[in-house]
Amino acid sequence: MAGALTAAAAGVSAQDRSRASDVPCVACQALSLLPQQVGVLPDRLSGARVLVRVPPGTATREWSPALQELRRRGGAAGLHVAGIPAEDDPLLAADVNRLVIEIGAGDPDQQAFELKRSLSLVRGRRPAASLLAAASPESTTALRARGLDSYVDGFLSLPHPIRSAEELLTPGSVWLLPVEAEAARDIAAVAVELQDWLPAGLVPVTGRVLNCGEDRRLRALLNPQTLDLVALSRLCPSPAVVTSDVPGATAERIDVGSTSVFRVRAGSGDRFASGVEVAAARPLTIDEIIARHQAAAARQAAEVRTSIATGSLTLTFEAPGFVAPITITSQTTIFEDKTRTDLQQRDIRVNGVLFKTSGGVPRLPIIEPERAAAPPLAITLSDVYRYRLVGRVGLRASRSARAAL
Repeated sequence: MAGALTAAAAGVSAQDRSRASDVPCVACQALSLLPQQVGVLPDRLSGARVLVRVPPGTATREWSPALQELRRRGGAAGLHVAGIPAEDDPLLAADVNRLVIEIGAGDPDQQAFELKRSLSLVRGRRPAASLLAAASPESTTALRARGLDSYVDGFLSLPHPIRSAEELLTPGSVWLLPVEAEAARDIAAVAVELQDWLPAGLVPVTGRVLNCGEDRRLRALLNPQTLDLVALSRLCPSPAVVTSDVPGATAERIDVGSTSVFRVRAGSGDRFASGVEVAAARPLTIDEIIARHQAAAARQAAEVRTSIATGSLTLTFEAPGFVAPITITSQTTIFEDKTRTDLQQRDIRVNGVLFKTSGGVPRLPIIEPERAAAPPLAITLSDVYRYRLVGRVGLRASRSARAAL
C-alpha cells in the first residue's frame, strides 16, 4: 500500500508541474445564464457552478426564484452582475457564495471607487463569499494599481459565449450559455457529466501508462483524490481500445465533439488515497486590513438604523492673545440616524473651570479649523491617506493590528 502511494507521488515530475496550467478542469468553470433559462438545465446539476446573469439594479423578484431553483437541482448557485452595482442595489444582499462582477470600459478611478464601496458591503455581510471581478487585461491592470486586490478574491477574464460543449475542455472561467434552449441544455448536460471526470486538482504524471491501441501514448492525468487516471485525445476515436497499467480495469469514455475523454478507475486493490493539508494563517497586509475594516463598517452602517453613543470630548487649541493653550472638555452624547446627527454636551469646562450658561457665553476667539478632505479609513475616489502597519497586538483571543496614517 505504501509503495503504491509512493509510486503515484513519484510520477509527478517538475516538468509535469510546469505544465499543470493547461490541465482541463470542468469543475472549476461556471456557466452563466439568464434567469429564464434555468428551466432548460438538467434536473440534477451535481454541484456544477451556475451563475444567474443580470444587470445592476435588477429587482429581487426577477433573480431570486432562479437561485432557489438552481439550489433545488443541486447546483452551486451564484450571481453574475454585468456591471458595477450601486451601494443600495438589492443584488448586493443576495444570499450567494459566489459573486462575479463584470467590469466594462470606463474611468478606472471611478470604477475602483464604486467597486470598493460595493464589495466592502458584500464582504461585510458574507465574509466567506467568493468575490470575483471579470475584466479585460487592461482594466485588470488599472484596477490592481488602485488597490482592488485587497477587495476581491481574484480577477477573471471576461466571460465568453460558448458555442459547443467541446469548449468546456479548453481553459475558461465563465461561459455564457447560448440563448437557444436545445444548445444550452446540451452544453449544461455535458458540464454536469464531466464534473467528476475533470475535477480540480488533476496532475500530469509520467510514470503511469495510458495507451490508445497498442502504441499510441496518451497524456495521463492523475486524480489525487481517487487515484483514477484521466486522458483527453482527438486522435483516439471509437472503437479504439484504451489500455492502462491498472490490471483488469476498463477505460470509460465520453465523446465530446471531436475530443474523447477517458477515465480508468483505480479499483479497490492495493492503491489508496490519503489527503494531507498543511495550512497557516497568512499575515494580512495593511491594505487588506483597511479593506476588512471598511467591510465591517459597511455592514454595521447597513444594519444599524439609529445609534446613541456617549463619551467625553476634549478640544485643545492655541489662540492669539492667550498665554496658555485653551482646553475645553465636555461629556457628550451623540444621537445619529441615516440622515442627521445631534450632539448633547454636558459638564462643559474651559481650562477646568465649569462653564454655566447662566453666566453667558465666554468671549473666545472664533476658530474655523480646516476641514479634512475625508475622514481616515473611508473609501475615497483618490488616495487621500497613506497607511502603514506599525505593529500587531493581542486582544483577548484574537490578533489586532496598529496602523498609522
